[in-house]
Amino acid sequence: MTQKPLSDLIIKNARLIDKDNDFIGSIVIGGGVIEKIYKKGSEIA
Repeated sequence: MTQKPLSDLIIKNARLIDKDNDFIGSIVIGGGVIEKIYKKGSEIA
């Protein structure tokens, strides 16, 4: 188990996006998946 799932990359991106709240709005438009990850930090199964 050395390979990390996409959730790891998304979490890192979420932290960078944290600085720009407006940017999250554009990403969330695609779906609500990123929104949950941004609020919780690890909502992907």
